[in-house]
Amino acid sequence: MMMNDMNKENEKHIFNNQNIAVGIVFFLLGLSFTTWTSRIADIQQKLNLSDGKLGSVLFAMPVGLWVSLAVSGWFIKKYSSKSVAVWGLILYHIILVSIGLCSTTIQLVITLFLSGLFYSAVNVSMNTQGTLAEKKANKTLLPFFHGIWGVAGFIGASVGTLFIKNGIPTTTQFIIVASLGMATILLSKKYLIYKPELEKVGKTFAIPEKSLIILGVIAFFAMICESTMYDWSVVYFQKEVYNANN
Repeated sequence: MMMNDMNKENEKHIFNNQNIAVGIVFFLLGLSFTTWTSRIADIQQKLNLSDGKLGSVLFAMPVGLWVSLAVSGWFIKKYSSKSVAVWGLILYHIILVSIGLCSTTIQLVITLFLSGLFYSAVNVSMNTQGTLAEKKANKTLLPFFHGIWGVAGFIGASVGTLFIKNGIPTTTQFIIVASLGMATILLSKKYLIYKPELEKVGKTFAIPEKSLIILGVIAFFAMICESTMYDWSVVYFQKEVYNANN
């Protein structure tokens, strides 16, 4: 009986309004990201980009990521992870629609740079939120939140496939996802964790230790592989699989 009460209490800590709100941030970021990646081949075709040119254009997003990583900590320290997560997601969804509206290569480069900028800001802030949730519940929750991102990615890719199959335009898909995403974050933002006193510790910029640098190098090459998979698998299936069967 006592064990059942303890289990119920643990579930109460995990599935409360704040943790659900944090999970929503992870979900929306994963959904929006794979919404974009599911339509890369269509955007390539729309702008008549060769594979080489597409590769150069796509590089704008990781550049935005790198720039954002250098300043995201400062913004969180100054404005709180809650504010950065909410406004970052809103801007990220606006940029998602802008990607669909691009009519020139330079427009796509600029929007992809901004997309990387806001994606990274939300990524850092949502993991900060996840860490705060762990401290409050006194249990490991980040793997659970990261799992939500993965589920959202699968849903985003599946929805993108469905939209492509039914001939729904890229911009229409982006507007639908962005509208739902912004409405959801605005409805759930009041439940996000606001603990600025816990986020204003340590230096904004610091030289990392050797072990952290090594870990960063490993993560860098892992992200290259991950990015290659996201960016080019859709192009491959569109050109080599779908076109070959039709």
